[in-house]
Amino acid sequence: MSEPVLVAGGGVAGCATALGLHRAGIAVEILEARDDTDDGGWFLVVGGPGCRALRTLGAGPAFEAVSRPLTDLVVRDADGGDTGVRRPLSGGDPDGSRMLTRAELVGALRTETDRLGIVRHVRTRVTGVGAAGSRVQVETDRGPRTTPLLIGADGIGSVVRGHVDPSCPPPREVGQRAFYGRTPLRPSGAETENGAFTVLASAAQAFVAIPTAQDGTWWFARTGPPRPAGAPDADPHATLTAALGPDGTAAALLAATAPRDVGAFDPRDLPYLGPWWRGRTVLAGDEAHAASPASGLGATLACEDAAALATTLQNTDLTDHAAVADALTHYQRLRRPPGLANVRASAERSGSPVP
Repeated sequence: MSEPVLVAGGGVAGCATALGLHRAGIAVEILEARDDTDDGGWFLVVGGPGCRALRTLGAGPAFEAVSRPLTDLVVRDADGGDTGVRRPLSGGDPDGSRMLTRAELVGALRTETDRLGIVRHVRTRVTGVGAAGSRVQVETDRGPRTTPLLIGADGIGSVVRGHVDPSCPPPREVGQRAFYGRTPLRPSGAETENGAFTVLASAAQAFVAIPTAQDGTWWFARTGPPRPAGAPDADPHATLTAALGPDGTAAALLAATAPRDVGAFDPRDLPYLGPWWRGRTVLAGDEAHAASPASGLGATLACEDAAALATTLQNTDLTDHAAVADALTHYQRLRRPPGLANVRASAERSGSPVP
């Protein structure tokens, strides 16, 4: 095969997919619109299935080197008092769960792609997709490319998804604002061991704090609906302070967080129930099943998608149209149900209409 498979998107799903294809013996290159991993302090959780997928992809050591282990889910009242609710965060999964920032995860995956010699075409944005016989014609802002298989992993605002399903609805805002930050202060109350996923009662829809041994307490919060007025980056510290009020452990953690260490964004999801592939183009990660952050499973599912797609394609003759169709049908049958279940569960938790 003279032309490599192309992956649109150099984030979690894109880099993970490229690693999987490389391990499967398939030539692959990445087209990424940006060349940065700066997402401020936004952190994410990778569950046991995602940890196993990353090991399958060969990224386990790099991932574990930059992530922090999580232990139990603990629920505390507004003053940090014990409510008696405590259970393993991973639900008994032997691989547990780990947390890290999105920038750390993407950075670890990109380090692995670079180490393996996988070409990343940075600042190369996909602008259009079309069929070209037994190939896919990929238009970019740096000129056209053709490929025997295009994998769309360029996120919720994807161009590739529109080629797979022109009737796909646009992403929608879920009516909330998500905040995140880090402080040297530890939550009050007895349950302050490192790695405890501590849910604190507060005036926010959700407030979670995670003490760590390395770098203080990470926290995130969701407010709304209705979503606060103004842009998310317009003094998020003051916006969340007003929402929480002056009292309670959540308010104390926020007060101890420097304004420069607080970020915010307005979550969106994708009420998409359509196909994941068409011809020689297939979707993975948020491009196929973008959910609001309410469930915390986005990164885990993206890594599982990558491992499943690589396994499915490993022994597939990419010059055989019928074989490619069979492989992509199998991949969709494996991965679409958990992806859609997460979109629906996240929408329900966010108070959005469930697709």
